[in-house]
Amino acid sequence: MRLYAEQIAQSPLLDAHHERVLAQHLRAGQAARQHLRSAASVSETERSELG
Repeated sequence: MRLYAEQIAQSPLLDAHHERVLAQHLRAGQAARQHLRSAASVSETERSELG
């Protein structure tokens, strides 16, 4: 997916609207990964506290 996004970003045919949409998708993906990382670290902490 990331490679595909980079190929699109390099396309001279990309207009401002598609650029904004692509940026929104990339931000959403980053936010989702951050959320999953924080959720995983919380569950790790809970496991170690429950021991």
